[in-house]
Amino acid sequence: MRILISTQTYAPDANGQAVFTTRLAEGLAQAGHDVGVLLPANSLHMQQDTQHHVTFYRISAIAFQPWYPEVRLALAAPHKVTGVVRSFRPDLVHLQDHYSLSWMAFRAARRLGIPVMGTNHFLPENISHNLPIPPFAQGLATRLLWQSWNFTYDHLDLLTTPTPTAARILRKQQVRPMVLPVSCGIDLSQFHPRPMIDRATWRRKYGMAQDKPLFIFVGRVDHEKRLDVLLHAMQ
Repeated sequence: MRILISTQTYAPDANGQAVFTTRLAEGLAQAGHDVGVLLPANSLHMQQDTQHHVTFYRISAIAFQPWYPEVRLALAAPHKVTGVVRSFRPDLVHLQDHYSLSWMAFRAARRLGIPVMGTNHFLPENISHNLPIPPFAQGLATRLLWQSWNFTYDHLDLLTTPTPTAARILRKQQVRPMVLPVSCGIDLSQFHPRPMIDRATWRRKYGMAQDKPLFIFVGRVDHEKRLDVLLHAMQ
């Protein structure tokens, strides 16, 4: 198949959507598919290049410096995105978000009769909790953010999300497309129990107590991760 992925973020960005999309694109390419990725560029110039057998169409964009340098606003006119879709000739367009670039890709695909699916990585709280919104307005902000998401995702042919819990959250928004939970999966060649490891040696190496429970958190230090719950539980 020829698959065009539209995303706001990609490696080397360090966030869940970027990691997911990078592994998806490279995995599909390794499986023999022709994969293109439509994403904002790091400059005001449109660029095209190929890495790891994936073709990138980098649309001119500006970054939200200094607040969110990984967030870039694509400046492309819709006809430029339509030109990319026409030239790549995908069998399927796969959106990773609902922002402006993906919206333009969706509209171009619809005009050309190309099926469009999406994977959801979005929750309103990921945004609203990082904005100066007073507590009494959080409910309104959440509803407006869901409406902006629904503006694109309600019109897709298929919608996926990594967990059954996430799928239930999306179904509560009463979206029209079918919502399927599809796990991101785990590479068992890297992540598996290793009973031969000497735990005491590793604790000594990193200066950790030998006789106390050990908690390890891997992820963003952000509000929705609820690290306060872990810290209170430890106490």
